[in-house]
Amino acid sequence: MLVAIAQLCVEAGVPAGVLNVLYGNPAMISKAVIQAPQIRHLSFTGSVPVGRELAALAGRELKQITLELGGHSAAIIDRDVALDTVVELSVAAKFRNAGQICHAPARFLVHESVCDEFVARFAARANALRVGNGLREDVQMGPLIHERRQAAMRRMTQDAVAGGAQLVCGGEALAEAGGGSFWRPTVLLNAAPDSLAMTEEIFGPVALVMPYKDIDEAIALANGTRYGLAAYAFTNSANHMHLLQQELHAGSVAFNTYAVSCAELPFSGWGDSGVGSESGPEGLMAYLHTKSVIKAF
Repeated sequence: MLVAIAQLCVEAGVPAGVLNVLYGNPAMISKAVIQAPQIRHLSFTGSVPVGRELAALAGRELKQITLELGGHSAAIIDRDVALDTVVELSVAAKFRNAGQICHAPARFLVHESVCDEFVARFAARANALRVGNGLREDVQMGPLIHERRQAAMRRMTQDAVAGGAQLVCGGEALAEAGGGSFWRPTVLLNAAPDSLAMTEEIFGPVALVMPYKDIDEAIALANGTRYGLAAYAFTNSANHMHLLQQELHAGSVAFNTYAVSCAELPFSGWGDSGVGSESGPEGLMAYLHTKSVIKAF
């Protein structure tokens, strides 16, 4: 895919040498590129462990770095919303690209008065998704990127169930003619706070649902992770919106939508989700140096 993107850039007129695609040992390439005097800023999108290593390398060279790392986004579902619409949006956001999106919702925190209904509708929609080769017109969700992600989904699901979570639907691999790392859309209810699915980035088609009693508990649950990339809330309460935008620990907060990334706004993460911003004026400023000029006449 990277080669295809690079080819499109060349065809669009990007001058030779501006965009380079490197292959080889990642650690060796990273070290050589960061140490090169021509490189003055590093931008990386990927996992937290790799981000830590790159930040250490950049720090030794005193070079600036922008990191867009993992996420474990919460979606708060208030009791005053239209569940049909919210479920439809939530299933689409969660299982788009088989859940392999850094800011995809992972934890659905639902007011206890509507949680059972939400779970039933959400699971029914998730279970009905057609999984298979993404090139087929009748398929709605394709494969995971490789077998390691499939193994991760199995490990997280089994660990959550062993810890007391209810497996509402899915929870198993799907065989597909021609091979491929497919996993059925999975919904888990009441996973333990210390379970793998609750503490590690899921990055796959596993949805976690848990009820909350009041808005303060919802905020505590949403902030109960070391990640802080995005957060979502569906509510018609202006008071709740105001409180949530102040209290949620996330670089981006969206109300009544799962859209959080656009070119005009900064996209950044708190905690283990990253350093610095992409997009917006803040993202551009990371590539500039500030200079103060003083003149005396």
